[in-house]
Amino acid sequence: MNSDDLVSPKKLILYVEDEEFQAKLFARIIENEVKDRGLQVIIFNNGTDFIDLVNSRNKNYKIEQFGIILLDLAMFDFSGIAMLKEAQDNAIKTPIAILSAREDEILKKQSFDLGAKDYFVKGKDLLELERLRKFIIDNTA
Repeated sequence: MNSDDLVSPKKLILYVEDEEFQAKLFARIIENEVKDRGLQVIIFNNGTDFIDLVNSRNKNYKIEQFGIILLDLAMFDFSGIAMLKEAQDNAIKTPIAILSAREDEILKKQSFDLGAKDYFVKGKDLLELERLRKFIIDNTA
């Protein structure tokens, strides 16, 4: 068996969030919830960086490095829905979840229709945080 035959878990989580304070705070919460897994959250502060990543134009990262992707729904340059469409158009296989401040069944359904694996409401309650934790662990193992 050579090193190419070994499958290692992906230790990077991509979080696309344009509000810097919220991005750092939520990234810290996520990392704290999964600290025993050695996972690291990488923050992109705009949708353009995500679009560049899925189109292989990011000079620092490749999509294959990420175990999961968390997209904020409402951003100033690209919505989470637009980013999901771009990921779908590029046949991205990395599990993607939407994070939103809004509990909206129509947007949730639209997100799932475009390939999102889950939809989480930020700051809703501890059960929602536990669901997110389980999603991260299940998709980075």
